[in-house]
Amino acid sequence: MTVLRNDARRLAAPGGDPCWLVGLDTAFQGRADPDAALARVPAGSCRIVLLHEPDGADALARRGVRADLLLAGHTHGGQVALPGLGPILLPPLGRRYVRGCHATPAGPLYVSRGLGALPPFTRLGAPPEVVFLRCVGVCYPQRSCVMDGGESEERQLGGVPAMRLNRGEEGRR
Repeated sequence: MTVLRNDARRLAAPGGDPCWLVGLDTAFQGRADPDAALARVPAGSCRIVLLHEPDGADALARRGVRADLLLAGHTHGGQVALPGLGPILLPPLGRRYVRGCHATPAGPLYVSRGLGALPPFTRLGAPPEVVFLRCVGVCYPQRSCVMDGGESEERQLGGVPAMRLNRGEEGRR
């Protein structure tokens, strides 16, 4: 397995143009370097950007970086979310985009609640999730992005006409 820390890998697309998987190191600790991560990625090419902290999408947009899809975690969905109040435990760089689908200035973003937890190791109103992704035509605005794996939820995001998110079983560890 290759860990992408401010690096990118070209993904072959059967019968289509390649897409680039771009991984950013943590912004919270000041190690994210979008310039290094995108150095080998040709301008105008498809980009799927992995970033730990979801609010980093706004910082990317301020730098003029656009992605066809951004994927993040970090927030655990708020970990403790109370009815009527919402999440009460949000980490730095995870306060604007907490969970689910978002249209951001840098492109469509999905924030997974993930499986983990932080002290006090309690989750309430933010069950763990595993998200299975199958992207079809994510890199082209005239096509749709399909994230497949079970029951689906359709969303309209950015330049992507439809994003169908299909989640694995929630609430199981």
